[in-house]
Amino acid sequence: MIRAEALRVSFASRSNGADTLDLGDLTLAAGARACVVGGSGSGKTTLLHVLAGLVRPSAGRVWHGDTDLFALPEAVRDRFRARHVGYVFQSAQLLQALDVTENVALAATLGGATRREARDRAEALLQRVGLGHRRTARPGTLSVGEQQRVGIARALVSGPAVVLADEPTASLDERRTDEVLDLLDEVVEEAGATLLLVTHEPRVRDRFQTVLSLDEGPLRGAPS
Repeated sequence: MIRAEALRVSFASRSNGADTLDLGDLTLAAGARACVVGGSGSGKTTLLHVLAGLVRPSAGRVWHGDTDLFALPEAVRDRFRARHVGYVFQSAQLLQALDVTENVALAATLGGATRREARDRAEALLQRVGLGHRRTARPGTLSVGEQQRVGIARALVSGPAVVLADEPTASLDERRTDEVLDLLDEVVEEAGATLLLVTHEPRVRDRFQTVLSLDEGPLRGAPS
């Protein structure tokens, strides 16, 4: 389960000294699937960054299960994220100096796996996402859809309990969007992970029964 209470994030602003995003409360049960919608500047990506432990909120708390995320020292929080949180970026953000397998295996290594374990997991997941034949390719030779599938494999390689996806289909056409979402659904369900996906696309939103909107103000409690 992931739970957040009274989240608020303040940023420095040139205009008036500070801007504040009031993100509110959120509870998602283990295995839940939900998406977050909202206009530009509503705080969608910031919410994911806070839930992942990448950004410390100005106020509020986040729990992953029984772990109070921001009570952990930064280095411990980084290790916790590497082991328990998978993050799918809007653009895959793959390291160009590494091949596809190395990109995925690196995430497993950061999560505590040995080099052999990391490579075995990476190769198995690349087969799962249909890219076993591209395992030695460099990211620059992949299509956008292939890069996003590598990003999904990287997010799942440590067997995370929570997967956070930040507009993972924003740069894809309709066919590739459906392929990536189908794949994400399948692998998250197989892993029994909780999925929270951010989108601005109505056709992506319509695939979710649970939709949370930041356009209507801060989030309030457990979704219906």
